[in-house]
Order: sequence, then C-alpha cells, then structure tokens
Amino acid sequence: MRKTSAAISSSSPLGMVALHLLAQSRKSGRNGVVFLAENETRAERLGAIIHALESSCNVLVFPRLNTLPFDQLEPSHEIAGRRSSVLRRLAKPEKPILLLSTAEAVMERLPMPANWSRTTLRLKVSGAFSEPDLRTRLEALGYDLDDEADYPGGALFHGQTFEIFPAGALGPFRIEHSGREIRWIVAVDPVEQNVKLRSFCSIPCRSGWVSGAGADNARPFSTTASEPSG
Repeated sequence: MRKTSAAISSSSPLGMVALHLLAQSRKSGRNGVVFLAENETRAERLGAIIHALESSCNVLVFPRLNTLPFDQLEPSHEIAGRRSSVLRRLAKPEKPILLLSTAEAVMERLPMPANWSRTTLRLKVSGAFSEPDLRTRLEALGYDLDDEADYPGGALFHGQTFEIFPAGALGPFRIEHSGREIRWIVAVDPVEQNVKLRSFCSIPCRSGWVSGAGADNARPFSTTASEPSG
C-alpha cells in the first residue's frame, strides 16, 4: 500500500502546520526556513507551538511595525526591540533559523544585513565598563537615560549600579560595576518578583529603522516559503 502525505493548507490545524515546518527545518540544513503566515497572531501561535514541540529549534517571530508608513511616529519599544533582536540573530546565526513572519512585516524596508549586528549592545560579566561610553552608545540606540527602568527603553544610572529595560525584553536588568568592570548582571522578573543571575545582557536598538539614514540602503526581506493556500 502506497503512503500519501497529508495536504497542508492555510486551514490546516496549527499543530499540523507546526509539524510540517519542523520537518522542513530539519531538511533545510544550514539554510534555515522562512515561513509567511496569514497574519501575525497565527505566526505568534505557531512559534509557541513549535517551541513547545522542539525547544532546541531556533524559531524566531519577526513582527510587523505597529505604525503606518510615513506617519513620522516611532514604533513601540517592545516591537522595535523584538525586530532588532531578530535581525541581529539573522546577521550572525549560531545555528539554522526557522523564521516566522507575515508578508506585511517582510515587505518593510530594512538596512543592509551587514548593518544588522550593529543594532545591539552586549554587556557581559567581567567585561570592561565605562559609564560615559555606555551612555553615548545607549543614546545612539534610542534609550531614555536617567529615567526609571520600568518600561522598555528606559535606563537609570546610580552609583555603581544601573538598571536598564532592553527593548523587547520581558523585564529589566540590574547591573553592578566597579567603575571599570562589570561585576554581575541579574534579570528582574516583575511578575514573580525575583531575580536570576545572568552572564550577559543584550540591549537591542529601540528604533524601528523605517526611515532616515538606513532607509537609503534598505531592502525588503527575501523569502523562501509562504502560507499554503487553501
């Protein structure tokens, strides 16, 4: 008896689509897979299911901007941070990536890939520290300095510690330094009210890169897969 594979369409259950994408991701090798879902909600749910099915899968969701083109408004700190974080990982992937997004999100113009890794500042324990230099870099990334770090994009320096809420993160980080070296980094969970020691902290750009200097050399994504039509 000859086996027949089940057809996958836009109306297929999310679990079936997730299993199909995992199979395609394994076959893709180092190239990875880009999948365009019908809408962002579906992309987010697919990402959660794939992560639950196979936590080792490097699945990323690239969201669309929550602003309209040419309206001169910045996207939210959370969306901008998530986009910058995804672009950074795409620029220097440590393993094959399964990227989930929508047609609307990938058609937005972006700087050239060579510039993507420059959008994130990485701090690590025992790393060199200079408050003036860090302030300059955070300002360049669009962060609000000398303000309570209770929202994405906020940072507050006080003595030999400072707090920062990276754009796209779930909560703030508290960092202690000696003036020349970072001593420790903890992630603060605002819900559970606890802290977790970390060896590093990634701080992505807060802006959305929809216009300005980067727009002249921008280009849309190149995609390799899309939501099957029903």
